[in-house]
Amino acid sequence: MDEETILALVKLRRQMPGLPVARLLHEMKKRNLCPPDLTISLSTAYRILRQEGLSGRNPAVKVDRRRFEAEYPNDIWQSDVFICRESFYDRKILQYFC
Repeated sequence: MDEETILALVKLRRQMPGLPVARLLHEMKKRNLCPPDLTISLSTAYRILRQEGLSGRNPAVKVDRRRFEAEYPNDIWQSDVFICRESFYDRKILQYFC
């Protein structure tokens, strides 16, 4: 892949940061930013964007939405369910929870 196409990919990613890479490549073809006979694989595009620091989500945007707050003691409970076994009885599926 030539340098001009790489720069076009990086520039388009900076213009449209939320666009998936497959859609980004489609947009490049639509805007004639790469030669029509050139096929860019997804792995190549991901590698180029990762090298430029433009792949993945921005860690600063990630928000922790878990809230462990309680107004009074014993307000928050947590449990876990595990299915031990399934059996068939009278054409119905019965599940036993442990």
